[in-house]
Amino acid sequence: MGAGLLAEVGLVVHLAFIVFALFGGLLTLVWLWSVLAHLPALAWGAYIEHYLLPLVYPPGLMPGVQSALVGALLVVNALFYAVVLVRLQRRRAEPARGLRLG
Repeated sequence: MGAGLLAEVGLVVHLAFIVFALFGGLLTLVWLWSVLAHLPALAWGAYIEHYLLPLVYPPGLMPGVQSALVGALLVVNALFYAVVLVRLQRRRAEPARGLRLG
């Protein structure tokens, strides 16, 4: 593989990671186990900030807009996790109904 192709693959993988960091909380609504990958992905944000800062926050982007984007990331995922927690609490509160098929 050429260096250019490897660089493009790396960029695509990192962009996918950013999308996962943003919307990974949504996946927990469907697959609870995805929290095991999503929370570390959020913690890895410093890596994204260091290496992809110019792509995520283009030069000239005002600090207020940067803060708003970070705030949106946190609020969106907090909402997803709140829904997951409510669902888990409801599931625990339901009495056992025996084996359910389908």
